[in-house]
Amino acid sequence: MRIVRFTAPIELGIGTDPLFGVLNDKDAILVLRGDPIYAGIVPQDKTINLSEVKLLAPVIPRSKVVCIEGCNSSTSW
Repeated sequence: MRIVRFTAPIELGIGTDPLFGVLNDKDAILVLRGDPIYAGIVPQDKTINLSEVKLLAPVIPRSKVVCIEGCNSSTSW
């Protein structure tokens, strides 16, 4: 199972916000409801051709990366 994140053109009538879907072997995307990390794999009744969408990075940036300099080993504490 390959989960993709994508945006669709306005003409498809599913909005322009990023969506998630399952890519099948026939280059079609089964649109999912919500974020599969939180909502699980819940398919909608909509299938879109891969050629009609723009693929996005696979995950939403959810948090910031924090780095503490100089704490690479237990002796630096």
